[in-house]
Amino acid sequence: MLWLWQHGERARPDRGALLAAAGCSALWCLLTAGLGPDHGAAIIAAMARNLALIAAIFCLFSADGRADSLKPIRPVIIALVLVQLFQPVVLLFQWRESEVPGIARAAFEVRLIIDMLVSIGALMLLHNLYAGAANNLRPILRWTGIALAGIFAYDCADCLPGSWRGCLHLA
Repeated sequence: MLWLWQHGERARPDRGALLAAAGCSALWCLLTAGLGPDHGAAIIAAMARNLALIAAIFCLFSADGRADSLKPIRPVIIALVLVQLFQPVVLLFQWRESEVPGIARAAFEVRLIIDMLVSIGALMLLHNLYAGAANNLRPILRWTGIALAGIFAYDCADCLPGSWRGCLHLA
């Protein structure tokens, strides 16, 4: 975040969203390390990071004026935001019903599905962003797209049953 602030290109349309995402990622890492990955504060910080990353993807679409020409992208962005905003509702339900193991486990699995949906949707958007970009814009999008795809691919793989997170509550 500090590097982006000091050395990042100030004219980039995704600069603010990437700064916010970097800050939310740092907060998420601190909260996860200190409180654990299933603590509500860590989950909310991860949600804020995802929302900032989705905003960065939308800003990248607007970099060459495609935000107006690609109107089908807006409903996908809105759907991803709404799905991500459902995370605190499920977290609240899981917290209130923590005495009932079946409900707590179902709420955890719903949270995993939400994370997977957001990850897959973001990967689809990133694919459309790069595949439809003009040739002169592709070098600008390349490294940011690879980094964002890496984040969301890791998040998607983290939701699978064989991952540490997917196995955490299934044992």
